[in-house]
Amino acid sequence: MRPGEVEAATLAGLPVGILLLEAGAPHRRILCNDWLAARIAGLADAPDLAAVERCLEGVFVIDGDPVPPAELPLRRALDAGAARGLSIAELQRDGRRSSWVALDAGPVCVGSGPPRAWNLTVREVPPPAESALFPGAMARRTFDAAPLGLLVTRADGHVLAMNARYRRIIGLPPSMSSETLQHNIAALDLYREAGLQPYIDGLLRGEPFERELRLTSLVGEDVWVNYAGVPVRDDVGAVIGALIVLQDVASQRSLERRARQAEAMEATARLAGGVAHDINNTMTAVAGYAELLLAQETDGRKRRYLAQIADAAGQVTHVVSMLGQLRQGSPQTTQTLDVAEVVWATASDFASRAPQDVEVVVDVAADALPARVSREQLASSVRHILRNAVTAMPRGGTLRVEVSAGTPPHSLRQQFPSLPDARCARIQVTDTGVGIAPERLHRIFEPYSSSHGASAEKGVGLGLALVYAFVQESQGGIVVRSRLGHGTRVELTLPLAFPVR
Repeated sequence: MRPGEVEAATLAGLPVGILLLEAGAPHRRILCNDWLAARIAGLADAPDLAAVERCLEGVFVIDGDPVPPAELPLRRALDAGAARGLSIAELQRDGRRSSWVALDAGPVCVGSGPPRAWNLTVREVPPPAESALFPGAMARRTFDAAPLGLLVTRADGHVLAMNARYRRIIGLPPSMSSETLQHNIAALDLYREAGLQPYIDGLLRGEPFERELRLTSLVGEDVWVNYAGVPVRDDVGAVIGALIVLQDVASQRSLERRARQAEAMEATARLAGGVAHDINNTMTAVAGYAELLLAQETDGRKRRYLAQIADAAGQVTHVVSMLGQLRQGSPQTTQTLDVAEVVWATASDFASRAPQDVEVVVDVAADALPARVSREQLASSVRHILRNAVTAMPRGGTLRVEVSAGTPPHSLRQQFPSLPDARCARIQVTDTGVGIAPERLHRIFEPYSSSHGASAEKGVGLGLALVYAFVQESQGGIVVRSRLGHGTRVELTLPLAFPVR
């Protein structure tokens, strides 16, 4: 044999794939050994790099997707001028996956000289440990059909699979694959914003966790979930992946909130029934005598004092009136009316009286939105929400009132089961105020609970409780979204009396 023939014969017979190309463009093929030629059609006859890459098209698969030749280690090594490797991939033969392989590429040098050639090495490896997460077809079908949201990752956080329920909870469209969304679970914005990053990092180190929290889905819906993660280990205890379980607990939270609301309403009704009459009689006398003295008094300072007494008595009477509205079973006259017209009239009147540094923008649907509700309660509810919004903007800002038609999202129907899965009237009030602290947000509909804490101005925390009572009586729904320093949006949804286009 001539010099070099021994080496060539040795490379040709190795139980791994070897491809050698010349160092200079167009990188002509020097060698393709028997192992590689038997597994990749046409590669042994490819004259140069361009032909080689055509043969490699669709041959290697990662996470179900063929790897383009430009992303294979051979091209990456040539572009970088240095050795490159690739994670484990599946090798396809005749359109069917045949084995797991590892790929590496790099220069062939003599001493410290420049590259004399470039090589691609392909060797068979055992299936990755993550295949143990789905040992059979039945396990995969069970995973896909589970009533809980399930997601499986590798130990590095790479998403392997998520079932239909998980997709629905986080708002991922069925047409979008988990790989398209994000390869690494720890990098998802919705988990970072929910404060879950440290827990996910710990999970990938083998530390289980469980938390209940409000999660903002990819479509902007707020969902209460129980979020739990457990590490998956191999036979020797090494972490090979993680299982994340996501359970939508909005219905449970809604039941708890309604029970708490009913208890608070009952206590308030007992209070109102026991003291309202006596308080009204007393305050009527106080206000009457103050006004009588005010009519006779000429001293300016004393007149101001008397006016303050009369005003305070009026405020007490107003609070007692609000307490009376919270009584269970209070009769309310309902009628079929145009929600857009009532909200427009109420908001326009409010705008004419709003502080000068608050801009009120009213945008209502052109078409009528008929709903069977109490006109007085609807207008009163809108006024309560608007007053809260102005209170949240002590330095002024923009207050936007919008009325439109739309189908309530699934998460809202879970919280308010009486809401139909059909077009409803939707009232949105958005302010640019200080926002509501997260610890107060889930209690703002309870009587005596203020959405603005100690900084709240006049008010005893009954306004939103009245709004909530109106929503329940009208078989509607309400949701409040807020971020400290960014403002608040209140969205009130009412079922229509009959369908509209």
